[in-house]
Amino acid sequence: MTAEVRASSTDTTSIDTYRSMRRGLVFVGFAFPIVLYAGSSWLEWPRSSMSYYYYTGARDFFVGPLVAIGLFLYLYKSIYFIDNSLLNVAGIAAVAIALFPMNQNGDCGGPSGSFPSKVHYISAIIFFSAISLVFCFYYPAKHKGSQWCAGVMGICIAAASPYKTLLPTELQATLCSYSIIFWIELGAVWAFAYYWHLKSLDMDDSLKQWLANIPSALTEIGNRLRADAPGKPGGKE
Repeated sequence: MTAEVRASSTDTTSIDTYRSMRRGLVFVGFAFPIVLYAGSSWLEWPRSSMSYYYYTGARDFFVGPLVAIGLFLYLYKSIYFIDNSLLNVAGIAAVAIALFPMNQNGDCGGPSGSFPSKVHYISAIIFFSAISLVFCFYYPAKHKGSQWCAGVMGICIAAASPYKTLLPTELQATLCSYSIIFWIELGAVWAFAYYWHLKSLDMDDSLKQWLANIPSALTEIGNRLRADAPGKPGGKE
């Protein structure tokens, strides 16, 4: 096998690997809220937040996908240093969200100052903030729309932030009874999944370009082999 053929094989393998990672994030992101809901409260109103599913029969469906997302983000390598750093931070934060649960009182209960719950909430803020920055500044090259993902993420962060700090207790209780945090998180998680869908479309275009270049690459390899053949003018003896 010539060096050119080996290089071409390596190129398509890299494309396939990154495309698979991106599509994996799309699948896990879109399926995550659905699996949580179906795994614990099917045909019932959703729990107060996705984090509260840690204390239901769907705990594994909460911890597993979050750890998978965290590993994906950490292992995914961008060509940009800041982008790569933000993804690393988001990956670590996602794992921390999974391993340090929210307080068992739930979103509708009283505040809890336990160490795990503090780590959980701080990690959630870090995760969504880091991902929002990625959406804003490192958008797909050919398929626009990640700014809309950033906008949705920003609205979700802005809506959730004052929930426990600024709203009156009565209004908090009313909103919590309608699972407002769950719906806010749903919008943010699906914006995350849609961003990676756009990124995977970019990778599909890269694969199409690579496939389109195959005939010319093979022609060039053939020309070089004929030129190097013994007995040919300019070839090797």
